[in-house]
Amino acid sequence: MKTVDITEHKLFFRHIRIVYFSGHPKSRDEGNGMMIWERRMMASIENNQDEALQIRHMKVDLYESKKGRALRLRDDDNTYLIIFQRPNILETWHTRAQQVEKSSHVDASDEQLTLIPEQILSNEAQIQILNLRRNSLISRPPTEKSMAPIGYIDDLYRVHSLQVIDLSANQILSFPIQLTLLSHLRQLNLSSNYISLVPNECSNMRRLQFLNLSNNQLDSLPDSIRDLLNLQVLDISFNQFSQIPNCIHYLPLDMWRLAGNNIESIKSIAELTVEKIDLRRNVLSTSFRLEFTNVTHLDLRDNSMIATIHLTNLRFLKFWTLLSSCLFLITSRLYPCLSITFRTYPIGFQTAQTYLFYE
Repeated sequence: MKTVDITEHKLFFRHIRIVYFSGHPKSRDEGNGMMIWERRMMASIENNQDEALQIRHMKVDLYESKKGRALRLRDDDNTYLIIFQRPNILETWHTRAQQVEKSSHVDASDEQLTLIPEQILSNEAQIQILNLRRNSLISRPPTEKSMAPIGYIDDLYRVHSLQVIDLSANQILSFPIQLTLLSHLRQLNLSSNYISLVPNECSNMRRLQFLNLSNNQLDSLPDSIRDLLNLQVLDISFNQFSQIPNCIHYLPLDMWRLAGNNIESIKSIAELTVEKIDLRRNVLSTSFRLEFTNVTHLDLRDNSMIATIHLTNLRFLKFWTLLSSCLFLITSRLYPCLSITFRTYPIGFQTAQTYLFYE
């Protein structure tokens, strides 16, 4: 067992001269002499040889040693006891070390990145949540012959532990097909890019629960998406769809997020369980009919061509939002607790009125 004794600024015990958090300092905590470092590890210098202790891979707790209360770091091979002169510094280090031990979240958003840093791709920290939004990252160009992992988005397949990835607002021109190799992936955000095609291989992401493809250039989805049986949220709003993709009829989605497309009508091709549909800012035809009986929430705002809406089959409808500037003919009997919100937009104002109808 190695015992290390730390003072507030220096460390003296046997051959070890100093212990510090490795990396570049970001800020200093006033009053206790500690620095906050970017890298999540501890390094000890002994006889001019560096030894890095990967705290993220060690168990951290407090230990009552013969020399007093100590911070104990353990891995499969060694145990380190770090003794501080001041109890409050011990508590601070203990808290920070626990945070490092449990942390598997990397936030590299808004860093003006054009390539993914090697520290992320090496995955020494077993990253589970990765935030890379609002950078300038790209997929591997088709003309790129070398497959060396130099930092393209495709290279993230090497980080096998990833469960959540946010790549929104980058410079992605095509769906990064290599991401479909990540077997643990649960959430993927590719919104606000320039993607025009989703590959069939996306069906390989069998654990995927959340997929955000909004604000891209899509006009279709492959039928293979219907194999994503765990998918609960699919956002394809603000794309270029002229009709509802067939595949989403077979998915257990909580809501159809279809706003901001070029959809003219909706046709049912399978029995549906979806209860909420967002069709804002489309080009729905003048006479609109929805054949889905289970719908409880329907948003039709900003569809200026609608003149007639038929509610014949919507016997469970509870909330309906639409523009009052249109002429409506309701051809069905209104059911209990149907809330219809009429929204108008005069210059400089936004008003809304809600009406409740009962049998």
